[in-house]
Amino acid sequence: MPTVSVIIPTHNRPDLIIRAAESVLRQTYTDLELIVVDDGLVNRAQEHIASLHDARVRYIAHEKEQGGSAARNTGIRAAQGGYIAFLDDDDEWLPNKLELQMNAFLNAPSDAGFCFTAVTNCFQHEERATTVPDGIADYHELALGYPKGFLTVTLVVKQHVFRDVGMFDESLPSHQDPDLIIRISKKYKGLGINQPLVRVTMTARESIGSNAHRRIAGREMLPKIISC
Repeated sequence: MPTVSVIIPTHNRPDLIIRAAESVLRQTYTDLELIVVDDGLVNRAQEHIASLHDARVRYIAHEKEQGGSAARNTGIRAAQGGYIAFLDDDDEWLPNKLELQMNAFLNAPSDAGFCFTAVTNCFQHEERATTVPDGIADYHELALGYPKGFLTVTLVVKQHVFRDVGMFDESLPSHQDPDLIIRISKKYKGLGINQPLVRVTMTARESIGSNAHRRIAGREMLPKIISC
C-alpha cells in the first residue's frame, strides 16, 4: 500500500492536468499513489492521464457533475494511503514538497494531524511567495481568524482524521476548505513549514469560488458551523 494518496480533482480542463500530475509523479518522496477524479462531462481527462504511463496513477470519473468537494471526497474514499494530500489541476508542487512534509510527521507527536506549507502565487507578470507559521502548534485560533492561510493544495492530512472529523461538506455553496481546516484544527495540532512548496496559478479561472453569490452564502454559513 502507498503511504500517501494524492488527490487531484479536475473539471473540463484536460490540457492542464498533465503539468499538475507530473509534479506529483516527480516528487522525491515516491511512496505514493495519484488519484485523479474527473468531475467534468464535456472534456474528459482519461486519455491525458493514460499518457502518463505510471502504475501509481488511478483515474476515477464521475457519472454526473458533483463539484470539487464531492470530487475530493470521492478521492478520499478511494485512497489507500495513511496520509492524504491534495492538488488542483492548474497548480503544481515543487519536487521536495512531500519529502519535507513526511519528514516533519516523523518527528511530530501523535496528535499532529495535518501539515501545511507556504505557496508561491503566480500572477501573469509576477510571483509572490506567502509565509506561514513554522513548527508544531495548536492552529485552531489562527484557522478561525484566517482560514485561507491553510491552502488545501498544501495540506497533507492523516487519513484517520477524516474518519474523525468528516470530509469536505458538500452541502456548503462555498468555503468548504476553510470549514474543513477549522474542524481539523479543533481536534488536532498542525505542522507548519514556512517554505513555498506549491506554485498556485492566480489567473482568472472558472471555479465555485468565483461565483459571488455562492461565496457570500458559504461565508455566512461558516459562523453557524463553527459554533456547533
